[in-house]
Amino acid sequence: MAKIKIIIPSGTAIQNMRTSFVGDHMNRDGFHLNLTTGRYTAACTWYEKIFKRKVVGNPYAPQGMSEEERKVAQQAAHRAVLHPGKVTEMSGKYSGTAVTFTGIEYLCVGDSPMRLHSIDE
Repeated sequence: MAKIKIIIPSGTAIQNMRTSFVGDHMNRDGFHLNLTTGRYTAACTWYEKIFKRKVVGNPYAPQGMSEEERKVAQQAAHRAVLHPGKVTEMSGKYSGTAVTFTGIEYLCVGDSPMRLHSIDE
């Protein structure tokens, strides 16, 4: 029997991302993740699980990825790590620098989101 020490919920993060405004547009050929939002979301999940550090607020994003895509990808990965067996609705409202995801609201100050409200953690 295999002794698995870590499970990285990349699939859950991708499913989370698909509930956002990005939708099901993260594949380049129907099977493989695209080079921006798809791979970045999976990488954010690996980052959180391996380094045990929140990826939310990390300023890095691949070239060609919007600020909104970066924020929702990081949040999708973070929510997957918190709740690996549950797809989290990531549809959000964007107005200025405030980003609201289902049950959690952040105010972005520079590159660092500041939590304003949370009801489902």
